[in-house]
Amino acid sequence: KLDPANKAAYRRRLCEQYLEMAADPAPRDEHERVVSAWLRSQATKILEELVKEDPQNEAVISALAQCYAVDGRKDKALTLWQKAAQSARGNATPMLERYADALITQRKFKDYLDTQAHILESETDVKRRREIFQRMLERLLFIDSFNGELPEDEKKKRLDLVSTALTDQARRHPFDGFWHEALAGVFEKAGDPGKAFAEMKQAYYTSPDTPFSLDQLRAAAMKVGDLKSAIYFQKQVAASAEAKDEAGEWRELVQLLEDDFRMNEADQARRRLEARISQDPTALEELAKYYNESGQDDAARRVQEQITRVKGWDGKALLRLALTQRQSGNPAEAAKTLRQLLTSVKGPAQPDTAQAERLMQVERWPWPLLDERKAT
Repeated sequence: KLDPANKAAYRRRLCEQYLEMAADPAPRDEHERVVSAWLRSQATKILEELVKEDPQNEAVISALAQCYAVDGRKDKALTLWQKAAQSARGNATPMLERYADALITQRKFKDYLDTQAHILESETDVKRRREIFQRMLERLLFIDSFNGELPEDEKKKRLDLVSTALTDQARRHPFDGFWHEALAGVFEKAGDPGKAFAEMKQAYYTSPDTPFSLDQLRAAAMKVGDLKSAIYFQKQVAASAEAKDEAGEWRELVQLLEDDFRMNEADQARRRLEARISQDPTALEELAKYYNESGQDDAARRVQEQITRVKGWDGKALLRLALTQRQSGNPAEAAKTLRQLLTSVKGPAQPDTAQAERLMQVERWPWPLLDERKAT
């Protein structure tokens, strides 16, 4: 009455004092229990009045919800946060997050997931959405866990709840790749690589900023034995590979095409690779070695011929070509290459006559010529 301008602050302070006095964890007798309950009831009345006056005051709502929880009125605490979230003006996310916290504390997992889905739906920043989803999933799988691990049946039950909620959102928003991205992560945790890969593909096709790289998509396709999808993604990997990785990625593509018995395409990819590195002797030598080790004699011969064009001065390259020709059943060509090698490689230079004579003069030899030390 003396200071009406600060009435709310005084009531909050009075409430804090009531709660501090009622906070004795182990009252010694019935009288202390009754006093503690009365103090808490007085604090609750003050907090209820304050909430009516300022229904968006998070600190006051939190204190009142705590009083309800201590008194065993958990449903009333949930209703309090729910009303606060529903009546929130502007950004309702903070109130929804507190409501979600209250829900998961009371193990109301379905309502918790529905609330989190609402938060994710209203968030427009992709990075923030991923952070919120990751935090939500981690908390769902941590509560009631032992050393961070849930029993397998309970873990499966909770992941099923998550996948159901996300699938519903994906149906409602068919062109929003985030829901498929999230589903892929859930199925991966659930140990279902087939469903995980299906959702990864959907995220890739519907979202321009999907977090899945082409390498990840190719690896996931290989994991489930989907060769056609693996080839599809490998073609893009090879086409965009850096120079140092290009040969290896094209070789991987050739191998995948052959595994899928697409021999014509494999041969086209092989020749395209050879054309792309036709002036790089190091890459050509690596490719020739790969062809030799994998038994592709004709391809090895073709690459070795290109190496001799780039390094015509290299006798080793000619020798390797001859060996490759012989191995691929062309002895005549091998003999021709060897003759070319013999004519192109010069022998060691001979010293001139005057120099040879000087070398023969004994007095010019280094001393001592003999070891004249006496044996002991």
